[in-house]
Amino acid sequence: MKRYDQGFWCVDFPDRWIVEDDHFPVAFLDEDADWTIQISHYLKEASAVTHTDLEEFIADIEKPSCVKKGIAKPNAEGLQVELTDETNTLWRHTLLRSGHIMLYVTYNVNKYGRQLDEPSFQNFLESIQIRGEQAASPDRR
Repeated sequence: MKRYDQGFWCVDFPDRWIVEDDHFPVAFLDEDADWTIQISHYLKEASAVTHTDLEEFIADIEKPSCVKKGIAKPNAEGLQVELTDETNTLWRHTLLRSGHIMLYVTYNVNKYGRQLDEPSFQNFLESIQIRGEQAASPDRR
């Protein structure tokens, strides 16, 4: 396993995966697969990110056919929405919040492509640690 450390957050991922972090968001992929996972982070300076903030963010993504569920982790909580769009792309949007930080994790794959198995995706999500704004160096804000 490898660890990607952004400062505000970190995540563990398999050795065979590739990280592309020269642009925002950070992308995780496997050359032999048809999926991509991307992580973006947002810092809310005025106050802590609330559940209402997550609901408002996810409202722009939700469609009548989507499946929405809550997520609880030891250091974060969030929401996840899953849907398939008109191009047969499966999307899983996951929002996690802790303190002033929100992470936006997207997973997408062609419905008929080589998908990431569910245990690997769940292990990836479980390994995400949101560290808080004090953990990031000033140049990463």
